[in-house]
Amino acid sequence: MSVYLWPPVSVTTIPPVGGATSANQVLQLAEETSINSKLPALVGGKIPVLSTDQVQTGSFDEDQSVSTTPETFTAPAGAFACFIEADDTNTTNARIVMGGVSSSTSGIQFQAGRSEFYQGGSNISYCMESGTGKLSVQWFIKS
Repeated sequence: MSVYLWPPVSVTTIPPVGGATSANQVLQLAEETSINSKLPALVGGKIPVLSTDQVQTGSFDEDQSVSTTPETFTAPAGAFACFIEADDTNTTNARIVMGGVSSSTSGIQFQAGRSEFYQGGSNISYCMESGTGKLSVQWFIKS
């Protein structure tokens, strides 16, 4: 099977597809060079290793009877982040506040099964909008 173009065109008249011009390629190369110059160089071709003060450990807290009365997950010393999860069997929403006090109408709303990762190591106030439910928090700690 042969393919014919009508009207006949030469290859030199077909524009580049997707903007692949030599000017764009030069610009792309300049951008990559700029990015690469900002990356830390490996010394002697060795892979950097974390120092001992950056070793991470964890601590887990869980409350299986959260009510509408605000309670607190206390951040352990050295905590720098946490992962919070509302149990997927909860029948009502939870409210979460980091570094403050939650209420049944204020704070970040956690529907059943919702989980979030947060940077920061402050205490977490929590409660349910109504009824009871379950919450858990996994702390990330520098030791």
